[in-house]
Amino acid sequence: MTTTVSSAQQEQEDLEFLIHEAEASSWIDTFSALDSKAFLTTFLENKVRPDGRVFLSSRPTSITTGILTRNAVGSALVTIGNTQVLAAISLLVGTPAAEFGEYGDLTVTSSHYATWLERVLRTSGLMLDLKSLCILPNKAAWRVQVILQVLNDDGNIRDCMLLAAVAALLNARLPPVVVDKDGIVSIQVDDEKEDHFAKVCGDSSTNNIPIPLTVGFLQLDKKEMTLLVDPTQLEEEHCDSTCCIVVTGANMNSNQVVNCEVSGRVSISSQQLALVAQMAKGRARELLELLTS
Repeated sequence: MTTTVSSAQQEQEDLEFLIHEAEASSWIDTFSALDSKAFLTTFLENKVRPDGRVFLSSRPTSITTGILTRNAVGSALVTIGNTQVLAAISLLVGTPAAEFGEYGDLTVTSSHYATWLERVLRTSGLMLDLKSLCILPNKAAWRVQVILQVLNDDGNIRDCMLLAAVAALLNARLPPVVVDKDGIVSIQVDDEKEDHFAKVCGDSSTNNIPIPLTVGFLQLDKKEMTLLVDPTQLEEEHCDSTCCIVVTGANMNSNQVVNCEVSGRVSISSQQLALVAQMAKGRARELLELLTS
């Protein structure tokens, strides 16, 4: 026996389903707004996060390069979940300081983490050899400016900003220049042949690209510390501590930790730091595929 449902009846059932979903969504939003800590704890006690992820999972990540075609020599848009950052690279020619006559410079302009980003990008010449930015020793060198704009902040903007800066630098190109007999540098702005443009980062090996991973620590009870990889804004608000580790290298055996930042009111053990470092190495392999594809 076959039961058929009329079009009107089906429409009524669909409408009732949508109303039920809307009521459920409204209840969840209200709960979150009234007591966000209890809302988060309710999920975590059931071993799941509000967005459906398990504790040690990152949000979907996308990297799009070269999206700005004017007023930038390199650019990138990075999205992690609902967090989104735009990066642009601009160039200036200037006279290097006397003690750094054979080096160029790199600066970061950002409303968040500018000093930290500069430090990570410059540390040990990770991916950008400042000496390669010299045009004429003691007279002229490139200054690379990394400009970052947060388009949407739903947590973990530190990771998103570093990834955007790295992707934009990998995308950036140096225009050809001519130095006349008086040492005056002229940029060949009309030269559009791509093979005449040098990479800002040269032939940077994947082993030199810095990749971050941020983990939030939330103490649900006195015995157990919950680790939340790539925390959302809601989760960040209630984390007792956070740890951001930056590693380099695509090979798990050759990864190096180049930066570690810990903040918060609850101390993090050496074993927990080691665990975060190990997870950061796995995250590096995943993101390097996006950065170099």
